[in-house]
Amino acid sequence: MPTFLPQLLTVFALTSGVNAGRNVNYLQAALDDEITDLPGLEYMPAFRHFSGYIDIPGIAPNATKHVHYHFIESESAPEKDPVVWWTNGGPGCSGLLGLFTEQGPFKPNAEGILEQNAYRWNKVANMLFVEQPVGVGFSFSDDPMHDYELGDRQAAKDNYEFILRFFQKFPQYLSNEFVISSESWGGHYIPTLSVEIVRQQGRPGASPKLNFVGFLVGNPYTSWVNNHQATVKALVGHSLVSYPTAAAWERQCAHIRVAPEYLLTDCIELEARMNVEMAEINPYALSYPVCLDTVPNVRLSKRGRAQRTWLLHHASPPEVRERMAQVGVGIIDIADYEPCEDNYLVKYLNQEAVKVAMHVDPGIEWKECSSVLNYDLRDFFVPMEPLYKLLLGGKYGLKMLVYSGDDDSVCGTWGTQKWMHGLGQRVLRPWVPWRDDEGQVAGFVTQFGGNLTLATVAGAGHEVPTYTPDTALKLFMLFLDGTWFDPNAFSPSEQGEEEKRMGLKGAGGKEKKEEMAAKGNEREVSQVAVKNLLRVM
Repeated sequence: MPTFLPQLLTVFALTSGVNAGRNVNYLQAALDDEITDLPGLEYMPAFRHFSGYIDIPGIAPNATKHVHYHFIESESAPEKDPVVWWTNGGPGCSGLLGLFTEQGPFKPNAEGILEQNAYRWNKVANMLFVEQPVGVGFSFSDDPMHDYELGDRQAAKDNYEFILRFFQKFPQYLSNEFVISSESWGGHYIPTLSVEIVRQQGRPGASPKLNFVGFLVGNPYTSWVNNHQATVKALVGHSLVSYPTAAAWERQCAHIRVAPEYLLTDCIELEARMNVEMAEINPYALSYPVCLDTVPNVRLSKRGRAQRTWLLHHASPPEVRERMAQVGVGIIDIADYEPCEDNYLVKYLNQEAVKVAMHVDPGIEWKECSSVLNYDLRDFFVPMEPLYKLLLGGKYGLKMLVYSGDDDSVCGTWGTQKWMHGLGQRVLRPWVPWRDDEGQVAGFVTQFGGNLTLATVAGAGHEVPTYTPDTALKLFMLFLDGTWFDPNAFSPSEQGEEEKRMGLKGAGGKEKKEEMAAKGNEREVSQVAVKNLLRVM
C-alpha cells in the first residue's frame, strides 16, 4: 500500500493558524487534514481548508479506494452556507482543475505563486472538490486491476459512498443544503449520481440523511448523436467550415436520431473533414486564441487536445478511428504532444512540498487527466434523458440548472436546448435574456416545469468559469438563492415582448405553444437501436 506523509498539527497550530476565528468546530479526523501552510499562498485567506483522503470499499474484498478531496470553507457563513460537491469531466479528469483553474479561491502562476481568484465560488458556499474515480489525480486504489475499470453506474455508487463518509468526517455540515455540480462528462456524472442519491436516501432507515437540494451542470455531454450534431451546428454557426461540407452533412446526417445509423453513414467522415477545415481553431472555445503546438500548423490547448484524443480513442469503434485518421483529423497521442506554454498547475501540484501540505501520496505523479483509468466506452452511447425524466417525475423537489457556454462546440448549446426541450416539460419562461451587474446581456434563460432551467452564458467556452469567471459567479449565486427557478425573476414586459416576437401571445398563441411542446416531446433516441449497437461492440 502506498505511503504518504500527513502533516501533523499541534495545539498551537489549531488555535493560531489561518483564519482561526471561525466558529466551526471540527473532529480530529478533519483537523488532521487541515492545510496550514500551502506553498505559494502568500496572503492570509479568509477561510480554512482541508485536503486528504476519504476511504471507500474497493471491488474486491478487503480492497480500499482512497479518494482525494479538497474542502474549502465559505467566506460568508460556513456553518450554514451550502456544501457544493464539484468534480470535473473527462471522464477521468481531475476535480483539482476546477479548484485551481476555474472557480476555486486561487490559481498558480508561472512562478508557482497562488494568485487570488476574485470570482471564487467559496465566497458564498462551502466547496468540496473531488478527484474521482480513483485512478484520477491523487486518488488511488490498493487494487488497480479491478478498481480502475468502471463506468457510470460504479462511479455513482462510489461517489455516493464518498459523500456519506465525507459527512462522517465533517458532521457539522450534514444539515446544510447539499448540491452537486460538474461540467462536460458531468452530463453523465451528475444525473447518475442524483438518481443514486434519491434512491438510496429514499430507502427506509437510510442514514445519514442528506439535505440534497439539487444540482448544476455546465456544457453537459448528454446524448451521443445529439452531441455530434450540436458540434456541427456550432461550427456552421461560427462560419468555420465550408458550405459544401456543411450542406453534405445537413443532407445526410441532420435527420439521424440513433448512433448506429450515424456511424454507418458518412457522418463521421464529414465531421473529420470539418476538423481539417477549421484548422487551428480550438473547439472548446471557438472565439479564443490558442498557443502554437510543436506540431507544424496545429494549434490546440493541452486540455482540449487531451479530451479530443480521449473521445477519439474511447468513444468510437476502431473503424471510425481509422476513417478519421485517413482524412487527417490532426489528433495525435497525448504523450507526443508538448504544449507551447508552461503547465503551471501540473508543475505546482507535483512539488513535494505541495503534496506534503495537501496530505497526499508524494509518490503519485499528478496529471490533469488519468492515463490509467479504463472507463466503460459503452456509456458514451447511453443517453441521459431518461434519468432527467425520472428525476422530474419523482417529485423530489430538486433544483436543476443546466448552463451552457455558447462558444463551445464540443458540448454545444444548440444540442443542450434540443434535448432539454425533448424532455416534454412545459415551458414556463421562454428564451429571454438574463443580465450581468452592468445590465449587459449575459446569456439567455429558458425555465421549464419541474424546477428545470437552462441558462446560456454569452461568450463562454467549454469551462464557463475559466472564460467568464464574473458571469459564472453570478450564475452560481442565482442558483443558490433560487432565482433561476422563480417565474417572476424576469420582468413581465421583457418576457411579454419575447413571446410576441415568437408569436406565442395573442390569437393562436396557445395553439402554437402546444404545437411546440408536442414537437419537443418527440423521442430522440431509440433504446433498442442503442442496445443492439452495444451488443456488437
